[in-house]
Amino acid sequence: MAGFLWWQGDKDRYNAAHSAMYGKNLVQLFKALRKEFNAPKAKMVVATLGQTDKDEATGNEKMIIDGMFAFGKAYPGEAAVVYTHPLSMGSSSNAHYGGNAKTYMNVGLGMGAAMVELLKGAK
Repeated sequence: MAGFLWWQGDKDRYNAAHSAMYGKNLVQLFKALRKEFNAPKAKMVVATLGQTDKDEATGNEKMIIDGMFAFGKAYPGEAAVVYTHPLSMGSSSNAHYGGNAKTYMNVGLGMGAAMVELLKGAK
């Protein structure tokens, strides 16, 4: 197992307690995945919520996006964060980006490129 991709968090933004713990829980998830798959050097790429503008986020959304970026900073060379707001088209909350395939392609390409960079650095 070379790495993990994570793009989740929308439902957590409806619960302040979940939002407040998002960054810490992300760290625990990363550790648990590495352990479960016996992959201590596996990388992780996290994609932010598409509806969340990092510069205008407030409340629960801010806690989640801040937790995601803090996770990336805590694991340099091991984790990366893809900021998806500029890549997203259509509503994301409970609407799955309006079924807009471009959003999924854009985010997938961004996450893939981030993983490639992490893996290049591992050599």
